[in-house]
Amino acid sequence: MCGIAMREAKSAARLDNALGTLKLSAKDILNGDAEQFEAERQKAQSDLNSGLPAGKPPRRTFHWALEYPEVFDAERGGFDAICGNPPFMVGQHLTGNFGTNYRDYLVAFLADNTSGSADLVAYFYLRAASLLKSGGCFGLLATDTIAQGDTRQVGLERMVQNGATIYNATPSMKWPGKGASLNVAIVHIYKGDDYRGTRRLNGKEVDHISAFLSDTEEYSPQKLPENAEQSYIGSYILGTGWLMSEEEARGYIARDAKNAEVLYPYLVGDDLNSTPDQRATRWAINFFDWPLARDAKGSWRNLDAKAQEKAIKSGHVPADYPHRVAEDFPELLQIVRDKVKPERDKLQGNATADGRRINWWRYGRDGKALYHAIGRGAMFALHPKGWNPKQAKETYKYVLAMSIVTKYFSLCFMKNDNVFSHRICIIITNKYYNYAFLNSSIIDIWVWKTSSRLGQGLNFSPSDSYETLPFPESYDGALECLGHALEDARRAVIGDLTGAKSCGLTAVYNLYHDPSEKGELVERLRDIHRRIDGAVCRSYG
Repeated sequence: MCGIAMREAKSAARLDNALGTLKLSAKDILNGDAEQFEAERQKAQSDLNSGLPAGKPPRRTFHWALEYPEVFDAERGGFDAICGNPPFMVGQHLTGNFGTNYRDYLVAFLADNTSGSADLVAYFYLRAASLLKSGGCFGLLATDTIAQGDTRQVGLERMVQNGATIYNATPSMKWPGKGASLNVAIVHIYKGDDYRGTRRLNGKEVDHISAFLSDTEEYSPQKLPENAEQSYIGSYILGTGWLMSEEEARGYIARDAKNAEVLYPYLVGDDLNSTPDQRATRWAINFFDWPLARDAKGSWRNLDAKAQEKAIKSGHVPADYPHRVAEDFPELLQIVRDKVKPERDKLQGNATADGRRINWWRYGRDGKALYHAIGRGAMFALHPKGWNPKQAKETYKYVLAMSIVTKYFSLCFMKNDNVFSHRICIIITNKYYNYAFLNSSIIDIWVWKTSSRLGQGLNFSPSDSYETLPFPESYDGALECLGHALEDARRAVIGDLTGAKSCGLTAVYNLYHDPSEKGELVERLRDIHRRIDGAVCRSYG
């Protein structure tokens, strides 16, 4: 039964059909058919471990109703109470550690197809709720991300919407044990909407506790269609073998000017937050989504559009292919072959890993939708909205960028000629009124409310915080000038910090938020932010 659940992880209907078939086989087994039993046993073992990443130990089965039949009989229907301290794992690591099938099972059968990059603990909460009888209670420890971002939406929010009641919570507290610096949450939940007892939040009696672990009734804001295709995550290069110093990159370009087509500054969050000019400190080789080689049979001219697209995706095109391929840059391709390919060769266990292994000369995720949106789509062989090489949009010479993991929510203008890291968010705008608006305290509060945390810092989510943001119908006229003033004021503070250990945006806002700092340049920056906040308030009426 557990094996079938792993095999049919994506479809409840297919699982029901498979269990029906198993029921017929079970009847023969119970009648003493040893051959049928052995066949089903071997098949079940294979199913159980389907999709398991290489090197992981085989899964062990555990079925609650079979282990505790006295608890799950028709009269009881589940446990009275559950308490525990579930393990922690961020959502992005689930597939790599447990395989695609296991994550599909969690999403389909515990979260009822509520997708999102939820931490593992969210699924423990859902499982605990499913094991309780009506009117039962559970209390679990978690990190404080349980009430943040996708983890909240998949876990607590879904449970509350389905009738559960949060009756006691400590949203965030320092872990009292030794050896770990993290904040944890304690949450107690009643299964049912007929709870009549006292509700306590941080030890104080309240009338209501939301999935945000606040005392007001609130739910996650929904994505707004007018905000689509405005915010993007950068490229996931997957491997340090792509990277080199600026000096090395310029050396390759000096030897062969053609190499400038595939060597770019590689901008990461630390460059934005910790350097005075927000310039990339390393460069990256980038073969975009180009084919590897012109080594396929036939003629490019004789292929229809669909066959051409298929050839490009495969990495192998005919000799008369008229555009760039990775082998046109043999010196740089050899670097990738030596430094990236050996790591990619180790990837296996799911379709994503297999694709990255096969396409070793390409980034793990190229971010082509981002570069197409800012006017660099012509660099790609394929466009994100189908096979249409002539498709083009406005070119944005400058865009707003921010580090996704950051101490302060702060955006700055960056030139579009970088390879942006996957830990950078890009907002497609070059308007100074947007720059001022998005750097206001009002939007800062919204972002910290709707995104999640990583340690004590922000873990910004464009889908949760930007795509859901209700912009004003019109902007106060002062915001354009204030945007220019904000950039000048930041530059002035950074210039004053030159020579200090850190003189980037983080250092600027450390001073900004330090009550003892009374310097003229910092006071000017504070004044501009106050005026921006007033203009944003006026924009909303």
